[in-house]
Amino acid sequence: MQFPAVSAVRFSNMMDCGKAMILLQMSGQAWRPEWHPDPCKAPLGRLPALRTPDGIVPDSTLILRWLILMSADLDALTVQLGERDWLFGDGPSAADACTLPVPSMIDHLPVQTPLRANLRARESLMGYVARGRERLYAGLPLAL
Repeated sequence: MQFPAVSAVRFSNMMDCGKAMILLQMSGQAWRPEWHPDPCKAPLGRLPALRTPDGIVPDSTLILRWLILMSADLDALTVQLGERDWLFGDGPSAADACTLPVPSMIDHLPVQTPLRANLRARESLMGYVARGRERLYAGLPLAL
């Protein structure tokens, strides 16, 4: 997690960093701050930014989305998917295109985590990930 030194940022950046720290604390995830005096050198030219095993998540709103999708939303995703192959209807939709990269990324975490174990224990979600990789990622220049 990257946070600026208090004297080096605008008040709005401090509020966003504070929000991100509170969200991380509430999530129960292990984290530690990295203090950086120049937010212009951060992703998107501002802080906060969360360092994850798969790269940097910039912006407190994206950090919130990342945290939510990390745990509680696996339950919601499982319920929404139900017995279907796709979230809404018989074929993939924009919702699938926006949602699928998150569980796919979790499945590819380079280390075993409780989140990855949680995902992999859900047969319906792993089937969804496999279908999505096969159908939605086909032809994309990705190493999956």
